[in-house]
Amino acid sequence: TTKLEALYRQADRLADLTTFLTELASKLQDKGARTATRFKTAEVQRALGDSEGARETLLLVLNDGEDERALRELITDAEQRKEFQEQADLVRRLGAIVSDKAEKRALAVQEASLYANEIDDPQGAIERYEAILQTFGADDRGVLHGIADLHEKLGNERGQAEALERELTLIGASGAPDAEKVD
Repeated sequence: TTKLEALYRQADRLADLTTFLTELASKLQDKGARTATRFKTAEVQRALGDSEGARETLLLVLNDGEDERALRELITDAEQRKEFQEQADLVRRLGAIVSDKAEKRALAVQEASLYANEIDDPQGAIERYEAILQTFGADDRGVLHGIADLHEKLGNERGQAEALERELTLIGASGAPDAEKVD
């Protein structure tokens, strides 16, 4: 297949190469070989300017199971198309499979931020930020401040006050100097 692929490329027959690789992938029994062939197919489709075809091919990769590379490429694609709900869903899926705790946290914050800003779902963002505090520790002032801002956006003064109180408790517990008192 490598020789045939090279011949297609030399003859500048990328559309035919895409067809060949798509058919080949559908016949392969080995998951690794099928996945590699689908990534190659998506690469050729992108080179042809067929981003929708590339997206569909990457989704086929996910039919075999979650794949970090496919998810990352689909996240970028969703962001470029401004499909923020789809991007948030893909970010959540990626967060479920990465092993690095710092990256898991960063992905969770990215998802919550998408809900807070692009999707404009303050309540959904608050739920996600609260889950971050529960999962990764309640000592994240930035997340707490984000929760307070979202409660303010919702007009929930009590929720805003509670989030700010939690943030102040952290400041006090961390030994940070008290704010300068005004006479």
